[in-house]
Amino acid sequence: MPNLCANRMKVSGPAQFVDQFVVDCFSGADGLDFDKIIPMPKVLDGTSTGMSDAMGSDAEIGIEVLTRKRLRSPLGREESILDREPARKAGLTDHNDLEAWVRRERPRALEMGHKCLRAFQETGYWFAGDWRVDKWGTNWIEQFELADRTETTIDISFATPWSTADKVYHEMARRHPKVQIWVAAVEEGNEFSYLFAASGGVVREQHPDLTRAFTEEVRGAPLEVDDIYRRPATLRRRPLTHFRHWRDERRLQRLLVGYPVYEPPHEGIEMLMSERQARDNFEYFMSVRVTRVGYLRSFLASFGVHLAFSESTETALDMWISRYGASLYVAESGSSFLTRNPAWRGPRAGLNVIFDLALFLGEFAIRESENLRWEMHTDVPEGLRGTDESYQKPCISGIPGNPRYHFYLLEDVHRICNALQEASYVWQEPRVQVVPKTLYVQFASRTLRKIYLMAHGDVAGANDALG
Repeated sequence: MPNLCANRMKVSGPAQFVDQFVVDCFSGADGLDFDKIIPMPKVLDGTSTGMSDAMGSDAEIGIEVLTRKRLRSPLGREESILDREPARKAGLTDHNDLEAWVRRERPRALEMGHKCLRAFQETGYWFAGDWRVDKWGTNWIEQFELADRTETTIDISFATPWSTADKVYHEMARRHPKVQIWVAAVEEGNEFSYLFAASGGVVREQHPDLTRAFTEEVRGAPLEVDDIYRRPATLRRRPLTHFRHWRDERRLQRLLVGYPVYEPPHEGIEMLMSERQARDNFEYFMSVRVTRVGYLRSFLASFGVHLAFSESTETALDMWISRYGASLYVAESGSSFLTRNPAWRGPRAGLNVIFDLALFLGEFAIRESENLRWEMHTDVPEGLRGTDESYQKPCISGIPGNPRYHFYLLEDVHRICNALQEASYVWQEPRVQVVPKTLYVQFASRTLRKIYLMAHGDVAGANDALG
């Protein structure tokens, strides 16, 4: 799932020109239509990467068969399908072998390859998504809502993936100089802000500070904190898990009895606390690190895991988390992991282990890279402080050349345990997943590898570590 960028657009002017704007830029009940404003060539319809597996996506396999060349990845890497493990296992040594295999085993890849190759020859783009991002600024529009419409004004909101459709707005302004166009956009995950104003053919663009007033302007309403952060979490009944997990679940629950509870001075989520309260909690966290790692060491010893800062421990934790992580996660309405409300006792005892696993991985990373450190995360724009769950929580910082980059290991360990639990259900499709799939069985080692490479300035290697 991409991060969604929230957009707010207001158009005003004489009635006849506002009407012309609607006719030109809207498509009936569907609302604002980017394809009507900047039409995508029809040859790109249906072009995408298609289905993917360990061999590769339909498109990249089909394209390589047809061109006998490797398709450059978005990260700039060139890797032949023939170099991948599934191809080697299938005995594919050259492109003739690959073509024969595709025609026999995966004809849909050849169909997609033909479609993408034809699109590239006519437009210079393999995929519709690449064309849209380049020509529109984003890939699609969703969650369209008409907030208000009068004879002389339009007020709408919508979402776009990752970024805003700035090139579409420029085209609107070029074609409709008789109306005033105002757009404000926020993508909270990357702290992206955008402000566009056009009148009489004159355009102004800005990236304003993410103040509370600006984010509320985009939302069209005062910022309200979700009630899940204020009320006590309640347990939800879990769907049936596969019987192969039952023995491990019983063993884990038995050994969790008496596990020490993590209890900082102030209950609740730190993003809603005063700075003093959050600082008290962080200082408590820093003061109990060694003690908490000791609790985790004693607990894991019962499973035959020797906790040390070593490669063998990384491997052992990979195996232990993949086997027991699902049973640590607590299915709730709300999130006591974020708020510690209720405290992590009884059926929530596993949350203490999740917390201590994250703490240990952080200590491991700091030990490997002396420039890293624990820090209370405060570098959050004012307008996002009521929605950023990591605000004022412990994080790992100290990445060379990128002081704003942080690792949120508490979130990461909690998320992998959630994904493992979702994957353990018998008759329910997972609602939460992590990528790449290798994290399900190599979470500790790959996470530590990524942090190490980032800490030593190897961004490309860090991306590969989770690729």
